[in-house]
Amino acid sequence: MRVVGLVVISALLLTLAGCTGTRLFGGDGVGGPCLEEHDATAARLRQNEMVTDVIPPGAVPGEVWVIKPCDDEGYFGGVEIRMSGADGGMPRTRAFYRAEAAKRGWEPKDGRGDGLCFEHPDEPDVLLLVNSVSDDTFSVMLAFGPRPWTCAT
Repeated sequence: MRVVGLVVISALLLTLAGCTGTRLFGGDGVGGPCLEEHDATAARLRQNEMVTDVIPPGAVPGEVWVIKPCDDEGYFGGVEIRMSGADGGMPRTRAFYRAEAAKRGWEPKDGRGDGLCFEHPDEPDVLLLVNSVSDDTFSVMLAFGPRPWTCAT
């Protein structure tokens, strides 16, 4: 009876881990190896003011999401916040982020469709991305990965 109970509990834990994306035993993830440096980068970027404090007038911020490279098929990570209801819609939101990013040393670059892409000289493997998600919602993401990132790639 005790063995059956352990088997059932093990099966439930493995099922729950699969549903939540949790790796119980470490190792490689969906996109590649899970590295401690990615955990550290994600934790550091989670505290960056571009996703914690820089909010356009009228915008309602949502929850901040973190994804690590090993959890993504493309092997990139990011810290993202989505917001809605910014005054003036995306045109004003783009102007707001161009100004706020520049104040913080982020340099605007081309190469990411109709969204905005910024690079920072002190963050060579991090991109600041601002994109429209829907008519009323936009995303601000600090994207990172294990290879050099630029707005052109």
